[in-house]
Amino acid sequence: MRDNIFEIIAHALLAAFGAMARQMSVLQKKPLSPRPFIYGCIIAAFMGVIIYFLAENLSINQNVAYALAGLSGWIGPHILDGLAKQVIQSLGIKTEEEDEQAPEAPEETQEEPYASFPHDAGGAPEDHKDDDE
Repeated sequence: MRDNIFEIIAHALLAAFGAMARQMSVLQKKPLSPRPFIYGCIIAAFMGVIIYFLAENLSINQNVAYALAGLSGWIGPHILDGLAKQVIQSLGIKTEEEDEQAPEAPEETQEEPYASFPHDAGGAPEDHKDDDE
């Protein structure tokens, strides 16, 4: 059992290092924000644990599993997003994004035609002539 815990931690750390390498290479010219950096490492560590269990159950060579863990850290969030979309589509579940993208029925309002103009006092722009004239 102790060996398994060591292996799980090792895979999680390798994946986290993969995420760190990606963020450092992608964000070379941008300032580093700690929150996305930490979140990326946590997601990558989760992917490393998943790789460990997949490798164990598929009898994948340990060295190959370590390499996959590091790669999963590099592309982990993208893999999770893609897999989640596939699962959601196959189950026919509507997401919040789809609900937001659905066209809404136009509401019937009786606003004045120029109500959205910043200078509006209740009429058309022609009704607001300059005092200089």
